[in-house]
Amino acid sequence: MFEYHGWAVVHQDPYEDDNARLQQIVEELRKVITEYGDGSGVTDVRWINGHCMVWFAGCPNHRHDCVFGLFAWLAGHAPGSYGLLYIRDDESPDYNNAFEVWCLRRGRVEVRLDPFLSPCIPVLEDEHDPLKA
Repeated sequence: MFEYHGWAVVHQDPYEDDNARLQQIVEELRKVITEYGDGSGVTDVRWINGHCMVWFAGCPNHRHDCVFGLFAWLAGHAPGSYGLLYIRDDESPDYNNAFEVWCLRRGRVEVRLDPFLSPCIPVLEDEHDPLKA
């Protein structure tokens, strides 16, 4: 199983936004979302109180690169954007019992290990017990 939950606030620049350029970026973003697909999940782009916000979540059977592409696109095309992406991939050789956190800020994406929900067993779930099945 591959589970992801993320959000981002879209800004063209860390200093200030040019409204016309930001509108262009958001229209490009909508096209990019269509191209990448949603990876068996949902994606929403909305303007709230003058800010463009993006939410996405999904739970396909296997890892899907669409969400990584979206974060990388935001880093490159709207470097003032910031957000978080939580990923749980039970097929990952390194992180199959943990959430990875992808942090988007200042045109860069950094990957960190989650300190709140990991390790998934025992923090979120009990280890499989065949006697309880």
